[in-house]
Amino acid sequence: MTTAFVLINCESGSETELVRKLSKTNEIKEIQSTIGSYDMLVKVVSPTVYDLRKIITERIINQEKVRGTQVLIRTHQTSELR
Repeated sequence: MTTAFVLINCESGSETELVRKLSKTNEIKEIQSTIGSYDMLVKVVSPTVYDLRKIITERIINQEKVRGTQVLIRTHQTSELR
């Protein structure tokens, strides 16, 4: 499995609507609200990098209210802390 973390900057006031839309995608495993340059952090998991790219482009980047993104692809999992 391939995992990416997508930082999303969206139109002001559209966070709830965007979370509702994104949560309908099976490959999106987690959505966290953030404060700072980006409005949310989304964890996406898919079988291949090709599928990951397609999901991120079609389901996140192409959303009308999304203004910008930063995609981080995990190279390996070190450990999960308590």
